[in-house]
Amino acid sequence: MYIRWNRRKRKTTSWQKKTGCYLTAVAVESHREDGSPRQKVIKCLGSIGEERLEKVYARKRFWETVEKKLHSISTSDGDKERIISSIEKVVPKPSTDEIEKDHQESIQLLKQIEQRLKKV
Repeated sequence: MYIRWNRRKRKTTSWQKKTGCYLTAVAVESHREDGSPRQKVIKCLGSIGEERLEKVYARKRFWETVEKKLHSISTSDGDKERIISSIEKVVPKPSTDEIEKDHQESIQLLKQIEQRLKKV
């Protein structure tokens, strides 16, 4: 079992101006069918927008989804570790320090917004 990355262009609507692509991690197995190689999709593990790869919160949510779905797949611990390290090359897992720092920055931003609203 290994990870295949699918890249899908984001559809834009008239009111939504977002551009870019979504990356989707898919767990697949290779097998042969009539002598030719084929891939069997086991499970879609998670998606993230390319522009959100730098955002700690987005990566945290992505990894929560991946770990939950990966837990439901019956495979060896060695395969799971190999899959996790393969995904980490594309979407790095946020460290607890990064998560805490992002949380503190969010709190500061909310306080600033609250102060500006009180002035109005």
